[in-house]
Amino acid sequence: RPPRSTPLYSSAASDVYKRQEEVLKLASEQLGSGWRLPTRKELESLVCRDCKIPKINAEIFPNTDPVPYWTGERNKFAKKHFWSVNFYTGNTYGRFYPYQSLAVRLVRNR
Repeated sequence: RPPRSTPLYSSAASDVYKRQEEVLKLASEQLGSGWRLPTRKELESLVCRDCKIPKINAEIFPNTDPVPYWTGERNKFAKKHFWSVNFYTGNTYGRFYPYQSLAVRLVRNR
């Protein structure tokens, strides 16, 4: 079963870590503690190749926007970029800069 998640959005910020802390603090205040950005593998596991757009099971994850979502992983081949998973295409991209505004789907361990 995929990790429990809640869609939130991050706005552009010069420091991704500062913005990440703000989003995680807000989630903790509103939803309880333990929230984090998913790993690339965790977010990729939610992609449904057979689903229509968005490329995710809409019964389990309703109201998912068909846009790129941040992972918590830096691209080790292009260190200025972070990985994202796009639920419009179902593809993973390691080309986004931390100051760009992407959707966030937080997860927490059970």
